[in-house]
Amino acid sequence: MTKTIERKKLLLFSSLLLCLFLCISLQSLFRPAIKEGMAICYHVLIPSLLPCLVLSNVMAEIDMHFENSKLCKIFSKVFSCSPHGFMPYIMGLLCGFPIGAKQVCELHKNGALSGEESNHLLGFTNNCGAAFTIAGVGLIRGSIKEGVIIYVLQCAVSLLISVFTKPKSYAYHATVRAHKIVQNKSISLSSAISSAVFAMLSICGTVCLFKMVSALLIFILPDNIAAILSLFFEITTGIESICATFSLLPALSFALSCAGICFGGISVFVQSLLFIEEANLNIQHYLLCKVFSALLAFILALLIFPFM
Repeated sequence: MTKTIERKKLLLFSSLLLCLFLCISLQSLFRPAIKEGMAICYHVLIPSLLPCLVLSNVMAEIDMHFENSKLCKIFSKVFSCSPHGFMPYIMGLLCGFPIGAKQVCELHKNGALSGEESNHLLGFTNNCGAAFTIAGVGLIRGSIKEGVIIYVLQCAVSLLISVFTKPKSYAYHATVRAHKIVQNKSISLSSAISSAVFAMLSICGTVCLFKMVSALLIFILPDNIAAILSLFFEITTGIESICATFSLLPALSFALSCAGICFGGISVFVQSLLFIEEANLNIQHYLLCKVFSALLAFILALLIFPFM
């Protein structure tokens, strides 16, 4: 047992040394990748995500009762969850990664959602934002129309995931919830801002790191393999690579782009992990749901492409 642990430590140490060597020796490759990642953070992520993170923190502190809202009751029946899941889903679709996961985790920590329901919600509320999908991905693919179709397909996939992954024993309307919503008498705006800035720094650091990984993959691997793996790690670089590499196979290019949007990439997974681990929720369930979402999106995209 001790020898096994020592071997694992040695393997980890060797891997870290290799990473350090690559960072030092491939500066000319990584420097542009980091600059590109910082540019994305400066021009796209910070302006779009930081206000949403602050708003999400404030909303998580407010005791909002959605049970009497007709819209939330409809949402509750369609997505098989409580009305408290409405806001994380909407915020996730509008603001993008990782706002949906963050809201679910904050509501769970405040007592508004049970652990079982939170895990169920995580599987379909952490989605790609409307602006990025429609405008960003649409422009990358050369068609705003495709951006709209990908966004609608993502919404459809999230609905299917909510139905497929609903626990058999879970029935919100048939049970009395034992947990209590934490009611905060005062809301600390400074606390909400500082928490949002810390989360933003972690997100930007993750984006830059996986930009480096994508650059390395493109450098050492054949174009088609590098493009698919880049999509797996970081969706912005990945979709650009997919469009360039599979330009002669438009159906495959479209299906892979849809799969990438619904999966989110390892970069987004690590960003979401910051909140999921803190809330002590099921990481494996979340990852399986995202993988299943990607497979489902890939199949649906291939089916609808001939009609586009």
